[in-house]
Amino acid sequence: TAKFEVRTPEIHASPVLEPGVNVYDQDVVEIFLSVNGAVGRKGSYFEFELSPYDNTLQVRINVANGRKKFVEGIDYGMVHKATIRPEGDGWDGEITIPLAALGWQGRSSKIVGNAFAGKSIFGHKAWFYNLYIHLRRCPFCSS
Repeated sequence: TAKFEVRTPEIHASPVLEPGVNVYDQDVVEIFLSVNGAVGRKGSYFEFELSPYDNTLQVRINVANGRKKFVEGIDYGMVHKATIRPEGDGWDGEITIPLAALGWQGRSSKIVGNAFAGKSIFGHKAWFYNLYIHLRRCPFCSS
């Protein structure tokens, strides 16, 4: 489970996504995750996104020869919750990803990823947080 506290005086997102608008076009938190140790120009990894209004995106990205192929429309069982704080100073998000659904074989050393919070400012994305994850011992995994 990943928990986010996004502090911002304004939220740039809509409760309902209009046609042609993607979750990542607005304020969002994103997790990029590989369960097989793949990093860089080969292998596959997953992307999970959550907006302040609980809109989501789940994508598998297959990488071969430096090219990415995005596979959308698959439900990997992500459990999520987003709550806008009533104080008006941002929003909180929580994402739980069942690693077995991603093909994880139980080796915590194979989990590699990062997380971002993205802020939409005048229609442009400004990333304001980046966390690289490479666990030698996964605290929430049984291995």
